[in-house]
Amino acid sequence: MNGKLIKAMHKIRHDTAFYELKRLYVFDKKSRLSYHDTLYLNIIESHPNKYTSSQIADLLKITRPSVTEKINQLCKKGYILRTQSETDKRLFYLSINPDSPKDYEITAGYEKEMEREILEKFGEEKVNVFCEVIEFMSELMFEDFKEEKENE
Repeated sequence: MNGKLIKAMHKIRHDTAFYELKRLYVFDKKSRLSYHDTLYLNIIESHPNKYTSSQIADLLKITRPSVTEKINQLCKKGYILRTQSETDKRLFYLSINPDSPKDYEITAGYEKEMEREILEKFGEEKVNVFCEVIEFMSELMFEDFKEEKENE
C-alpha cells in the first residue's frame, strides 16, 4: 500500500483537530467549552457511565485532583452528570447531561449528516467494513491500557 493508510490516518487526525478547534472558535463563539473540555466530553459521551474521575486520571496517568477539578467544572457548567454506583457507594460514574447547554449539540448534528452522506456514497456493506476497521484501530490504540489493567 506504500504508506497510503498512514497518510489517510494522518489526514483524519489533522482534519478532526481542525474541525474541533473550528467548532470552538467559529461555530460556538458563545461556547463555554475549552478544547480540553471537549476532549473530556468526547470520552464520557462515547462511554456513558463507564468511567469515574479516578479511572480517567489513572488511564491518562495524571493526578486525580486535576481530573476531578475538570469534571467539577463541567458539572457546574451543566454538561456532565455523576451517577452513584449501586454496588459501591464510593464510586460515581460520569455521563453527559441530557439537558446540557446546546453549544455541545452542534457535533451531534454534524455527525448525523456525515453518516447519511457516507452511507449514501458507499452503501451499508462498505460502511460496515469501515466500522470494523475503526473498531480495530481503536483496539490497537488502547492495547497499552488493557495490558496495564491486566498487570494490576
